[in-house]
Amino acid sequence: GRNEGSWTGRHDMFGVEFDADQDRQYPWSAAFVSYVMRIAGAGDRFAYSPGHWSYIDAARRDGNGDGLFVAERVEEVAPRPGDLICTGRGPDRALRYDDLPAGPYLSHCDIVVAAQARQISVVGGNVDDAVTMKHVPVTAQGTLAMPDGRVLDTRYAWMVVLRLRD
Repeated sequence: GRNEGSWTGRHDMFGVEFDADQDRQYPWSAAFVSYVMRIAGAGDRFAYSPGHWSYIDAARRDGNGDGLFVAERVEEVAPRPGDLICTGRGPDRALRYDDLPAGPYLSHCDIVVAAQARQISVVGGNVDDAVTMKHVPVTAQGTLAMPDGRVLDTRYAWMVVLRLRD
């Protein structure tokens, strides 16, 4: 029932294909994550949204609640399959765990699909107009950041791990 429901990554809410230079006006990465959560059976335990910030903030506020995710510091928890890792974007790239909840803000989350020694594999939507996998370096303990908070991945300033509750 929202305008965003018609976005395809190439078409606006009216089904009209938009020029590539307007791509930033039609983000769909949070819709991708929301779709995956719905198909996976998250039900009412996930804060479905066209913006990642909604479910990041919900997980941060819901520490002892019954939501599907709880927000954790990137230097304290090793992401595992099913978790989300999130970063701020653009002018909100400097956001950190202690700033949350802070919405609305520009952000992006990827779904962890595999954890290996020294890297995790994540899948995200609307990365170069596609669903893509990338590999993210982690510490020997499997965290995204060193104990001092320094994130290993120089491409992204990961700010939070959304830990899937058992």
